Amino acid sequence: MKKNNNKISIKERYGKPLKFLWTYIKDYKISFIFVIVSSIIVSLLIVGITVGNYYFLKFIIENIDSKTQIPEHSATVAKFMISLMITLLLALIIYTLQTIYMVKIAQYTSKSLRKDLYFKILDLKLQYFDSTPSGDIMSRLTNDINTITLALTQNVTQFLISSTLILFFLIVLLLFSPIMGAIAIIFVPIQLSVVYWLFKKSQPNFAKKQAVLGELNGYAEETISGQKIINNFNKQHLAIASFNKKNKNLEHISYKSDLLSSLSNPWNTLMGNVLIGIMYIVAMVLSINKINFGGIQSSLGDPNDPNYPFITAALTMSLLTAMMTFTKNFSNPIYQIFQLLTLLQSAIAGTNRAIVITEQTKEVLLDSETIDVKKLKGHIKFKNLSFSYDNKKDVLKNISLDVEPGQVVGIVGPTGSGKTTIINLLTKFYDVTNEESDILIDDISIKNITKHSLRQEVSIVLQDTFIFGASIYENIRYAKENATNEEIEEACKKANAHNFIMSLEKGYETILENNADDISQGQRQLLAIARAFLKTSSILILDEATSSIDTKTEKDIQQGMIELSKGKTTFMIAHRLSTIKHADIIVVLKDGEILEKGNHQQLLKLDGFYANMYNSKLNTPEDI
Repeated sequence: MKKNNNKISIKERYGKPLKFLWTYIKDYKISFIFVIVSSIIVSLLIVGITVGNYYFLKFIIENIDSKTQIPEHSATVAKFMISLMITLLLALIIYTLQTIYMVKIAQYTSKSLRKDLYFKILDLKLQYFDSTPSGDIMSRLTNDINTITLALTQNVTQFLISSTLILFFLIVLLLFSPIMGAIAIIFVPIQLSVVYWLFKKSQPNFAKKQAVLGELNGYAEETISGQKIINNFNKQHLAIASFNKKNKNLEHISYKSDLLSSLSNPWNTLMGNVLIGIMYIVAMVLSINKINFGGIQSSLGDPNDPNYPFITAALTMSLLTAMMTFTKNFSNPIYQIFQLLTLLQSAIAGTNRAIVITEQTKEVLLDSETIDVKKLKGHIKFKNLSFSYDNKKDVLKNISLDVEPGQVVGIVGPTGSGKTTIINLLTKFYDVTNEESDILIDDISIKNITKHSLRQEVSIVLQDTFIFGASIYENIRYAKENATNEEIEEACKKANAHNFIMSLEKGYETILENNADDISQGQRQLLAIARAFLKTSSILILDEATSSIDTKTEKDIQQGMIELSKGKTTFMIAHRLSTIKHADIIVVLKDGEILEKGNHQQLLKLDGFYANMYNSKLNTPEDI
């Protein structure tokens, strides 16, 4: 039978995430050392109280029939009670301080981890966002980190105290009764073997659970964002059916993971009771046969007496009671540790999902990117441009095009013809990786231009407009940080957005929320165009910039668009041909290749693909 090489080792599954978390916890190293030391002290105090109870009980049994004066007994009892109260108070204070420090460490860790993940996400390459649902990314930033925080807050202190209690009470058992201690030592591997098996089996399901939860969050975000479409097409039943399927899948995975992990609880309870039962039986058999089963034990009588020890029922019961107490305090922490496994495994799975983000490739400067450009003329030349997203199928095939400074280039073609890919490469959202391909900007290879400096020279208006949760002023100012209100208003006037803005109750001070759902899509796109007017750039990209604007409004801002493109090399992607009719060059793409190239009149004379598009019924006289 072949060994499965895809199995993840225990070291990799648990060691890697724990090592990752330690990189954050170690910043609070002194506080964490205090947490560890305080756990040891609290455990020692608990052991001291338990052992003290035994000796106090033994004292009562030995002196209950003695002729010692009652006041002397009372003084002893008072001393014991005072010592007990002081010890309990001290344990409470230390445990409280320990909890405070651990909560502080947990919150610091979650804050730092969330910050690092967020900063990393901002620096990731675009392909990560193209392949990962935004809801799943959000789940990693929220659900997974919250699970880690909860585990650190609730689990670590309990784990440390329980671990030290197991060790200390095992030592006490061996000191008070080597026989009972040996039984406990023999019993532990039997108990832990089953728990370890359950733990090992359940962990992969916890990883699946976190992944499925992220998928469900992604779907929920998608349907909430697309609620208008769902309602418009009356597809609520499909959305509900799909949600129920994903929710059912989450329930199934959660059931498997939680069940396997939770089965350790009844097993530990059973084994703990069995251990106590065995110790009772052994103790009774030894006591009946007057065999001393205690290590640290004093008995009534004279040690020189041949009948010594006089093992009375009272002494036997006091020692036996102590053994049972010690055993429970030994076995209960084992039970408590494995009760923490469910949350612990979720935290491990969440940490692994966070690690996935940290291991993604950042959008960093390549070795070849050494040139910062500024105030470009805008001469752009595409040389044998080929590109593939998956290194299998070329989306662009040998695109060659020479664009003079200030020219307006219209790009049209069917869906999937490569229009947006050209823009992705021109803005360095994706890098030109083909050795024989290049884009020259003012005779400089785009491979040598830094991403930051190039994007400073490019203004983009995308088809999918995004509006931030801020005032209109701040949304437009996003394009130019130091822009005055007057400059913003002038840009909005050029974009034909000023009138609708002034019709709002608070005008430019209006706060836009939820991607500006309270204004129309066309109005949102006008704000995006106003951003482009405000930004000082050499290259302008309009990706279906007027797709959500009615024909009348489009005609109203045509002059503004012409003004916007003055002095800038402009690329306009459009399905509505009226948008690009006045372009200097119109490039017709199909299947990643240039099918036709020329101005509007030249392409009509060719009577080819462009002419058929223009003359088709899809373009009404109003559109044309």
